[in-house]
Amino acid sequence: YRLHGESKSMSAPLRKAADHLRVFEEFFARDNLPADVLAVERESRSRSCLTAAEYFYAGLEQRRARARLLCGLRLFPRHVSPSSLSLLAKTFLPRALVRRLRALRRG
Repeated sequence: YRLHGESKSMSAPLRKAADHLRVFEEFFARDNLPADVLAVERESRSRSCLTAAEYFYAGLEQRRARARLLCGLRLFPRHVSPSSLSLLAKTFLPRALVRRLRALRRG
């Protein structure tokens, strides 16, 4: 079978990424947030970007994944980890190769 952007398995991660970013923006747009919450906004925004990057990569949107990942790491460099660097490297792989590797992994 062929995966495409409209298939359930491909579109679900993309919706999750968009929803995740939207909810984050809506939460921090509130004007009644306590100071201790606002104090961690940058770190939280970074983590939100990293989470969205994982979803975008799962949906084979490597460019969007890379953009969110780099944004998150710029916002809070302490989030650099072997996992985030691995994901960054994988975002440069061609989409067709990622599909094949995933199919092989599934057996």
